[in-house]
Amino acid sequence: MNPLAMWGEPKFCQPINKAYAKQITCGDFNAFLFLFFDNFSSLLAILAEMIFIPKIVLNFVPGFVPVGSGAYVNTTAAEYLTANTNMVFSKVCPGIAFALLFGNVWYAWMAMKLAGKEDRKDVTALPYGINTPAGFLTVFMVMLPILFYYNPANMEISPEELADRSFKGGCAANFLGGLFEVFGLVIGEFMRKNIPRAALFGPVCGVGFVWLGFNPLIAVMREPIVGMMPLFFTFTAFFANGGKGWYSQKIPMAAVIMLIGTILWWIGLSRHDTEKRELNNPPDMGIALQYAIDNYAFKNNMSPFVTMGGFSYMKDNAVAIVFPIALASFIETIENVEMASIVGDSYNVKEAMLADGCGTIVGALFGSVIPTTVYIGHKRHKVAGAHYFYSVLNALAYFILLLSGAMPFFFYSIDEIAISCILIAVGLMIVEQALEASVPRHYPCLMIGIMFLIADMLYFDHFDATVRVASRSIGRMKGVMNMAPGGGIMCSLVLPAILCDIIDARWGRAAIYCTIAMFFSLFGIMHGANYHQPDGMMI
Repeated sequence: MNPLAMWGEPKFCQPINKAYAKQITCGDFNAFLFLFFDNFSSLLAILAEMIFIPKIVLNFVPGFVPVGSGAYVNTTAAEYLTANTNMVFSKVCPGIAFALLFGNVWYAWMAMKLAGKEDRKDVTALPYGINTPAGFLTVFMVMLPILFYYNPANMEISPEELADRSFKGGCAANFLGGLFEVFGLVIGEFMRKNIPRAALFGPVCGVGFVWLGFNPLIAVMREPIVGMMPLFFTFTAFFANGGKGWYSQKIPMAAVIMLIGTILWWIGLSRHDTEKRELNNPPDMGIALQYAIDNYAFKNNMSPFVTMGGFSYMKDNAVAIVFPIALASFIETIENVEMASIVGDSYNVKEAMLADGCGTIVGALFGSVIPTTVYIGHKRHKVAGAHYFYSVLNALAYFILLLSGAMPFFFYSIDEIAISCILIAVGLMIVEQALEASVPRHYPCLMIGIMFLIADMLYFDHFDATVRVASRSIGRMKGVMNMAPGGGIMCSLVLPAILCDIIDARWGRAAIYCTIAMFFSLFGIMHGANYHQPDGMMI
């Protein structure tokens, strides 16, 4: 059966299978552990980068150094960093809780409806969680530019106001991304048929390679004594034996890898300060852990429905960043629903896309800056014998964890290097999927898409106004600016599409994409970080 024949089935109001709804299996608990720790590793890493980015803006000055201006001239770097950390744990985390609750419950309901339509009791719910590539993009391409724009060294702004503007701008961008995902109901299948796979997966493949693969590997190489063993376990668990791993399918290897790295870290084998904690010895680590308990446990400072106020803080290039990732997300939803259909669970594709988009929107309204989406791995959960209840468990676990203020405790107790190893696996699996989805003759085009994201990583601090002046004397910087975050993400979609059609001699469609690129460039949706006017003068 063609999976897309089930595009609109089961119906939205399909009655559930009540007998199926009463079934809870051991497979549900095994699948819950897999899904929970898959989400957990990604979430910890994204939160770490969210806490880290103000240091970039403040040029990594020591915490006691004053960095404010005007009325805040004596305000130190530590005060701005603390306000940002408080925002992450007390505002962003509760918002994510609502997104994960909403989406996981919806997917459990979809499983009950499918079981009702087909009168079966072996239906496995689609896995749902954090959209890892989009989360990293939100941090570095949306929130970081806002911090640079309102840099306290150049503008009179309090620590709390700086953190609040970054937070609200991230929520607004996330809300917009959710709307784009919902819009996929209308254009999803059309885009799937008319954009070459190498171009379609270019943005998400680039993010997977650079931000989830290369960047975490740098962290592992900084601490090889701690990182090598988790890295070896990562590859034997996720890539060995044809992708099945050498270990029992009932063991959540993400949890094992985090445990190994954490033990090595806590016994003092770390040799360098870490980017997110500046801790490398157990006594200081214990102090940080106690601080997390004293200041965040059973507390949150939720700010629901602030999204609309954040649109004024979004920078001009946010749409160019959010749209291609949302496009890749809803196409990935189609692909994952098709994969589920192959193993016997034919879900309503449009409803899955609606659930993804609405989950992201709900999260944004409650304070989440991280999109959510259907996860790869339905087949693994089905093999484990999971039904729908593992999604319910995942929803409840994260709802309690993120609302209770417990997340900072785990953030400061779990080794970041081991988490980096898991992210490497996630990133390389995204690259692997992109290559499998693309035809070999289009591989060079896919590599071009990745190159735009490499430019993002190497020069993401170009948002700082001081770099604009310095770049005048650096000739190649002009080329990098044309690849950079303020349009580079869209470039990684549009340019590979043109190149794929050139390879295939589809001149007419290539001309259409060139016309699209022309208009996108005119309005800054592509090449939006180029600070030169048409006459060559600096803006």
